[in-house]
Amino acid sequence: MTEYQQIEAFMMQIVNSAFKFIDNKNVAVIPRIECFARTFCGIAPWANKPEESKRIAYQLLHIGLSLLPKGGMSNKQYLVEAAYLCMGFLRAPDLWHTVGSHYQNLFIDFISQAKLIHAQNNNWVLFPAMIETFEMVYLSTGNINIVGSALAQMENWYAGDGFYKDGPDFQMDYYNSYVIHPMIMEIVSQWMNPPNTIDFGYTIYAKRARRYAIYLENLISPEATFPIMGRSSVYRYAAFAHLSDMLRRGMLEEDFSIGARTALSNVIVRMHPYTLNSEAMLELDILKNKFTAEWYISQGSPYLCALSFAHLGLSHEGHFWTTSSKAWTQKKIWRHEPILYLDESIHV
Repeated sequence: MTEYQQIEAFMMQIVNSAFKFIDNKNVAVIPRIECFARTFCGIAPWANKPEESKRIAYQLLHIGLSLLPKGGMSNKQYLVEAAYLCMGFLRAPDLWHTVGSHYQNLFIDFISQAKLIHAQNNNWVLFPAMIETFEMVYLSTGNINIVGSALAQMENWYAGDGFYKDGPDFQMDYYNSYVIHPMIMEIVSQWMNPPNTIDFGYTIYAKRARRYAIYLENLISPEATFPIMGRSSVYRYAAFAHLSDMLRRGMLEEDFSIGARTALSNVIVRMHPYTLNSEAMLELDILKNKFTAEWYISQGSPYLCALSFAHLGLSHEGHFWTTSSKAWTQKKIWRHEPILYLDESIHV
C-alpha cells in the first residue's frame, strides 16, 4: 500500500463514519449538519477529480443537503457550517456544477438565510465573507464590502510572524489552522480570479500563510506527535488543516513539502487508531483521554479532522505523492542532519 492509499483509507473511515452519523435520525439535526459540512469541506479537493471519489461525494451531498433547514435559522451554528460548505464547493467546482439544480437551490436558500446570522467578534467574521465569496464565484453576486470588512478586522487582529489573534485577545490554540488561514487564503485567491481580479493583498496573506504552515510542520516531533493544546482539541489532526491546504496549493518549497507530507502522514497514522470508537464513530475525546469538551462542541464537531485530508486532492500519480518520503524538520534536527533553510520570522 502506498502512502497515498494509506491516508486515503483513513479518510474513507472518517467518511463512512460521517455517513452513519448523518443518517442517524436519533441525533439532533444541527450536529448532523456539522458532521456533513466539515466532512464535505475536507474531502472536496479529493472528490474534485474524475474518479470514484465523485460518486461518494454526490452521495454525501444528496444526504447532507437534504438536511438543511428552509427557514427559521435562529441557531448561530448554521452560519459556521454554511461557510464550511461554501469553502467545500469553492474547492470542488466540478461538484457544484454537476450536483443538480434541485440541490443547488436547497443550498442557495440555506446560505441566503445563514448569512443573516450575526457573526461573533472572532474568527467568525470570516464566515459571512466566505459565503459572499461563494456567491461571487457561482451566483455572480457577492458583497465585496462584507469581504473587505472581514479582512480589515482580521488585519486589526494580526499578531505577527504568521499568527492572528482570534478576536481582540491572543489565544494559543490551533484556530489559525482550523479556520483563519485556510479561509483567508480561499477568499483572497478566489477574488483574484477573473472576471473580478480584485487584490485584497494576496501577496501579504500568502507570506503569512507560508510562515504559519512552516510553524505547524516544525511542531511535529521526530516521533510524529504534536502538542495537544488550546480549545477544540477534539478536532484532532485538524490542527494541521492549514498545512494540508498549503500542500494542496503547492505554496511551500518542494523539498520542505515532501518532508511535511511525510510528517503529516505519520501524525495521521499514529493518531488515527485512537480516532474512532468500537462503533466507528468519533467521540468527544483525544487519544482516548476523556475530558469535558467545550460547551459549543457537539458530537458532529470533531469531523473537522477531515480538513487535514485536503492534500489528497493532488494526483496520486503526481510528483508530490510519488516522491519518496523524507525526514521532516524535527526528525532531521534530532538525528543531527543538516537543515537547508533558516527559520526566520517575517515582518508583514
